[in-house]
Amino acid sequence: MFNILDNVDYILALLDKDCKAHYRYITTGTSGSYQLAYGFLKPLVVEETFTQNRYLTCDNAILYSNNDLKYALEKCINQSNADYSKMVSNLEKTVNYIRETSKNNLKELLDNKEGSFYA
Repeated sequence: MFNILDNVDYILALLDKDCKAHYRYITTGTSGSYQLAYGFLKPLVVEETFTQNRYLTCDNAILYSNNDLKYALEKCINQSNADYSKMVSNLEKTVNYIRETSKNNLKELLDNKEGSFYA
């Protein structure tokens, strides 16, 4: 699977806001699609409802609304190489921000516990 991901340009999340089983991805759940997009620096194609608290914007992902996947796929097909490269660069900046935020949160948590792991 990872070899295939190295050779794709986009990752399709295919989450449906009208599907009750997908509702958890709007609230507290996460999808492997997000993790793969971040890890492989591949822009995610996702319905905009699922971008809340994910740091995904039209600058680093292909977003669509009202289940208009056709629009999103057309945008992927017609995107210039320069625009694609900029989107990937923006995604990389997002990943770096998430990484730094996560490290800082962990450091703060550990600093506030002051050795409680060893007590």
